[in-house]
Amino acid sequence: MIKSFKIKASDEKLISDNRETKLESEIRAKQDPFDYSRVIVKKPWGYEYLVFENEFVAIWMLHIVRKRKTSMHSHPQKRTSLILLAGSATCYHLEGAEKLNPMEGIIIDEGVFHLTEASSELPIDPQSENGIWVMEIESPPNKADLIRMKDEYGRSGKAYEGIENMVFDPSHCIKFQEPKFAEIINKSFNDCVFSLARASDLKVVPLPQDALVSVIGQADGKISTNPYLQTGGLATFEEFIENTKTEDLDNYSILTIHKTSATMKVSDYIFSELSALGIKDVFTVSGGAAMHLLDSLGTNKSMDHVSTHHEQAAAMAAEGNARITGKPGAVLVTSGPGGTNALTGVCGAWIDSIPVIFLSGQVTSNSLIEGTGLRQFGIQESDIVSMVKSVTKYSVTIKDPSQVKYHLQKAIYLATSGRPGPIWLDIPLDIQSKQIVPDECPSFEPEERKIPENEKMIEMALNTNPGKRLTLPEDVSKIIALLGLSENTWMTGNTIRIDGGEDITG
Repeated sequence: MIKSFKIKASDEKLISDNRETKLESEIRAKQDPFDYSRVIVKKPWGYEYLVFENEFVAIWMLHIVRKRKTSMHSHPQKRTSLILLAGSATCYHLEGAEKLNPMEGIIIDEGVFHLTEASSELPIDPQSENGIWVMEIESPPNKADLIRMKDEYGRSGKAYEGIENMVFDPSHCIKFQEPKFAEIINKSFNDCVFSLARASDLKVVPLPQDALVSVIGQADGKISTNPYLQTGGLATFEEFIENTKTEDLDNYSILTIHKTSATMKVSDYIFSELSALGIKDVFTVSGGAAMHLLDSLGTNKSMDHVSTHHEQAAAMAAEGNARITGKPGAVLVTSGPGGTNALTGVCGAWIDSIPVIFLSGQVTSNSLIEGTGLRQFGIQESDIVSMVKSVTKYSVTIKDPSQVKYHLQKAIYLATSGRPGPIWLDIPLDIQSKQIVPDECPSFEPEERKIPENEKMIEMALNTNPGKRLTLPEDVSKIIALLGLSENTWMTGNTIRIDGGEDITG
């Protein structure tokens, strides 16, 4: 959905009353010129950085901290389009407000005073921060075109941030380049896909009808009378195609934005997999470092959360549940004392060989104590993985969201195979919120389950085996057991040949 803010008399009056502020902005910009593409601009509400700029548009990525807001401000000479990429936002103007959900946008006409607030109830930022992501498209580019009317951080009437607010290390920031003719540039950001191309090349881009489209360049420099071809605007893919049928699109470059359909939040994926195992109950004590895991558990309709008064009780209840149901027990705790309180239950499951899956929230990845040389770094952080290694079959802190599938599958396999026992997965808060495509993530495959994929090798093995089948792990286990029986006498050379095709009776 795309909404719009139109200029009104109240906006025009405020612009007139604040001409001096506008002049100050222009002077400041001339005094402190620098290349915005090389910096991150720190803001009291978060930060922003330049993604793309040409003579027609400037595209910025904004991160707004949860419950914070921009100033009530205006751009008298440029139009602004805002697209919410993640989270929940509220965009205010002088006479009202509009709620925004992901992949919804607002076109803000020149001169309209507006304010954007991160209204999400949960931290959803995939980059370890607590907030939302907004893409801003300005046309034409001009950071000096700014009037701040009202600001909670003392910036009313002041110009755009100066060099003292710049961080010269945007290495992790997403960047776009101007597309060449017949070239399509694709970039991914969380669960969003951005494509830059000539408008005439849209026919080869498989886009959903509700994808968003913005014109970002014109080859001939002419201003089209068609509103769908004006730079810096915003439309759905369906609207754009329908309203530009008769236009020559070769001269226009565009930006398209759409969500990938096969993505899942890491925390959602974890509980979908546990649910698929038949686990019905998860024993928990809630805490902030596990909030995404808790949210995913709460929204999983196939599972119930059982809230205990202490993590030790949660661990022991999960062990008892595993004994009764025959399914692995499941525990969810938070960082620090949340994990350490569960240790006695972990030891009990270890000694009694009970499969229990322990999940712990952890501080964000950039706050982990690992490698710092400090005793304490992150808030309420404990290196729980080091503590539980000796009493678990598998324990790991997941630092790469693309590896969550591998670690979860490996943990489940080890917990339930051989001599069963507990496992522990420690998941930082920012990793919990990351978006993944499960089908594209590496899987875990136990060594003994791996069968040669080469058809000729399989055929050769079958042809040379008297029983016309492959040797299985069960065959090896059986012969080893027989070798250990005192009543059997065996004579061998340097090796024992085990043929899975033979009936081993001893």
